[in-house]
Amino acid sequence: GRVMPAGAFSIRSAPPGVTPRGRPGRRVGGPLSVSVIQPRCLRPGCRVVIVGRGFSSSVRQNRVRFGGRPVRVIRARPDSLTVTIPNVHGMHPFVIDVRGVGTIQSPPLAIP
Repeated sequence: GRVMPAGAFSIRSAPPGVTPRGRPGRRVGGPLSVSVIQPRCLRPGCRVVIVGRGFSSSVRQNRVRFGGRPVRVIRARPDSLTVTIPNVHGMHPFVIDVRGVGTIQSPPLAIP
């Protein structure tokens, strides 16, 4: 598939059990988009919710990579993916490949 650059976005962080607040970013044109990345924390092993549109509701149909490494998809819905940050540090985008739809790259997320 082709890689579509992501548009405006926001990254909102909140401790476990707290819902982040703020306006989500603009949607990217096309069938796939990423509007908000919601990390519970910023370290390997943490769960991140990637909010957008065009994802598959089947976990196996969504292939995600971060820093060149495969990312475990825990939950999949058409409007969000819950993933676990792999053991990677630095600033990287999530690359999301939805089988039969295409590929999108999120803005980078910094993992110290």
